[in-house]
Amino acid sequence: GFEFETQQRTGMGDIDLDFFYEHTFNKEWMGELCVGLRFPTGGDQDKYGNPYKALLGNGEHFEIKLGGLLAYQPLTWMNVKADASWNFVLEGVEHRMGVFKGSTIKNFGPYDDKIGHKADADVDWGYFRGHLDFTFFHPKTSDVRTTLGYELYYKTEDHLTYKTPKMQPWYGGTFSGGVGGHDLDKTVLAELDSNLARKNTESIAHKFRFESSYQFMKYAEVFVGASATFAGQNVMRDRDANLGFNVRF
Repeated sequence: GFEFETQQRTGMGDIDLDFFYEHTFNKEWMGELCVGLRFPTGGDQDKYGNPYKALLGNGEHFEIKLGGLLAYQPLTWMNVKADASWNFVLEGVEHRMGVFKGSTIKNFGPYDDKIGHKADADVDWGYFRGHLDFTFFHPKTSDVRTTLGYELYYKTEDHLTYKTPKMQPWYGGTFSGGVGGHDLDKTVLAELDSNLARKNTESIAHKFRFESSYQFMKYAEVFVGASATFAGQNVMRDRDANLGFNVRF
């Protein structure tokens, strides 16, 4: 009963709340510290349907972010910026697929809360994201600028522990037998493997970034950009484009 075709979902995602402290050392150097909190407003997990359905948020996990930034402008027409952050995704209960000991196909198991197939697990992880950006300014005005950058993403292996050691597998529900002339019905249970469920959850990605912006007035600018993942492991090779504006008060 699981569907693997292309999915499309629309709805509210998670909300980030970030606090920044910025310090200018001199005309060439600037630094910044950041503390953030992610609220799991992206909706509930799919508790009664397809466990492979894409989530709008972070799987109902709260998240804490610690980061910093350092910028240096050695030339009037160029600056260099490096930033990094580590995010702690706090432990929460997820409704996962049942991964059994000896499985050869990972993360493909029974899941149906209506008939008792439910593999709840305590899950948490952490991840690092860092950027190195070079920004170039138009020789006639600093209002026009272009940024070329690199992003490194690393995610730790999931810390995952099933809350129940066994569950009913796909290959059987109950079987009947007889002892001393009496019929017995027995439910077939198989042992879950948390170690196997954690396999291949460590990720790394290398991404190229590009963005151009135009500050058309003192308090506002528009920008357009794109990014693409060109190498890594256990990640999607995604391509993104963005268009937006900033207004400063």
